[in-house]
Amino acid sequence: MTKENEKLRELIKKYDMYLSSDNTQIGLRKKPENIEEIKKLKPQLIEELKKIQQEKKIQGDPRIGSLSLSYYFVDWYHVNSIFKTEEFGGNQPDWCNNENIFSNTELNKITADYWFQKEKEGKGFVNSNKIVKKLANFFGCKENTKKEDIQEKYPELEIIMREYDDMRGKGEYVSEIIFPDFETFEKYVAIVFQSAIEKTKKYAEKIAAIFEKAKETGEKQLITSYSVECDDEKEECNFDLIYEYAMPDGSKIIDRIHTY
Repeated sequence: MTKENEKLRELIKKYDMYLSSDNTQIGLRKKPENIEEIKKLKPQLIEELKKIQQEKKIQGDPRIGSLSLSYYFVDWYHVNSIFKTEEFGGNQPDWCNNENIFSNTELNKITADYWFQKEKEGKGFVNSNKIVKKLANFFGCKENTKKEDIQEKYPELEIIMREYDDMRGKGEYVSEIIFPDFETFEKYVAIVFQSAIEKTKKYAEKIAAIFEKAKETGEKQLITSYSVECDDEKEECNFDLIYEYAMPDGSKIIDRIHTY
């Protein structure tokens, strides 16, 4: 970092600066001693703030560096969450700011809090709690689990033990299971969700076949049907029947029928 960059960062920290939502203006949470200096350096400060934003995004990106499945042991023993390893500050990854976090499309769908399609590219935001529960069941660590119990089965992973000395006596417990890189982490997440991945693939193949039949026959084909609560207060019914159809042109239509 150059001296000029260091000066800019000192000013940013001193006056607690931030960028506007469109990245064209600077906000200050503390009153500057010399506003003219800030105005003069505005272009450089904006660029430096953009760099800081990018650095923070990289630091919070789960795909950069090692990930740790962290265990908690005070009043009781349980899996806490997934964290970056100490070399990256030990912070919890910013899962929701990283779209398409896994290379496996089905895995993105299964682990997402919600899912949507844009220009044929699936984008999902990861529900880390769902992953934590699955991995916890997979490794099955307990208070008396030994390091070698896991290390022998999964030699590519690093097992961190911690000692305790309290009312329960003395001993040690599994504190962290470290995945050396994101590729290894994704491999284990794919393993624990393998059954769901296979079901998702089969369902996708089934839907593709229905659309293909619609195209071949030139007639709409039923994809699925189900019932939901009526969405119209003016209608005297409790439930509506929903029918989803695959159309010959590749589109999908939904018919809603009121029941009386």
